[in-house]
Amino acid sequence: MTCAVTYAESGRESEAESLLKDTILQLANLGREEEQGIALVEYAKLMTQLERWQEAEEACLSAQNLLPDGLFTFCGMIDRRRRST
Repeated sequence: MTCAVTYAESGRESEAESLLKDTILQLANLGREEEQGIALVEYAKLMTQLERWQEAEEACLSAQNLLPDGLFTFCGMIDRRRRST
């Protein structure tokens, strides 16, 4: 997952997206829900960066269902960014 974040930060968004999608799927298959939720947050951040709002929102909602209460605050930020563009 760290590699995907680095790709996104260095402008290699398509590689980051592919890597994050693969990571999310692998974590789901392993039943590692909290880590899957964290990967979904990273995917939502990338989608926000690319202004792909629907995908960002869907990833947020999925992450909210996987992460423990109080650990998730990103959805509100997506909505604010969407309104500002």
